[in-house]
Amino acid sequence: MSELKEGDAAPLFTLQDDEGRSFSLSDELGRAHIVLYFYPKDDTPGCRAEAQAFRDEVKQFFGLDATIIGVSTGTVQAKAEFKRKYALNFRLLADEDKAVARMYGALGLLGISPRRITFVVGRDGRIRRVFASPLPQGHLEAAKGALFQMREEEQRRGAPAAPAAP
Repeated sequence: MSELKEGDAAPLFTLQDDEGRSFSLSDELGRAHIVLYFYPKDDTPGCRAEAQAFRDEVKQFFGLDATIIGVSTGTVQAKAEFKRKYALNFRLLADEDKAVARMYGALGLLGISPRRITFVVGRDGRIRRVFASPLPQGHLEAAKGALFQMREEEQRRGAPAAPAAP
């Protein structure tokens, strides 16, 4: 697949989450914006720092009417252990065969190793922001910035504002 860009439709997929439940992107569209972040590997220093940053800011994302979803290769069990070890408060999805990573262009050179990339998907299923960097820093800020911009656009159009953070 060619590289996804802002304005493209987010490819639909179904994966198992950290509890072994099925997660389908199509079921989530229309409910909230989705921050879909791909990370290389569970419980490595950079991925841990990125996940903890999202964990610590989750209430701000709720306040911007957004759900955080982390995706990486590896097993459901690895996701469950990572989530439990660091008290992560959002879903982690297991892309064991790398099919979703391929769809989203989240594989590095030669399509072998996972790369770090974050997509902000609007309720309408369109990609609103793409941020790719091998460093864990910047992904959270890029996602929040896009969500703040989306909220401003919705307010200008007269759409209801996102609920306040709990």
